[in-house]
Amino acid sequence: MAKTFAYQIWFNSYRNNRGRNNQNPEQIFQSELNTDKPIPLIPPIIVDNYMHLLGKDIKGGYFLPLPPNFLGKRT
Repeated sequence: MAKTFAYQIWFNSYRNNRGRNNQNPEQIFQSELNTDKPIPLIPPIIVDNYMHLLGKDIKGGYFLPLPPNFLGKRT
């Protein structure tokens, strides 16, 4: 999770965007909103941990099956 969060921070804050005059997302955010606030950081969320809240009648979507342990008990 730490590596995922580190990559997310880099991707959403520091990578240069060639389509936007080689600015990074943080510079674009600050210039378009006329603010000096940093981009808000939201840590990654493991969505699998919340599948049980949807109910057992969920069939998946967009031609993707549910994970194999969806109907099983979590440990």
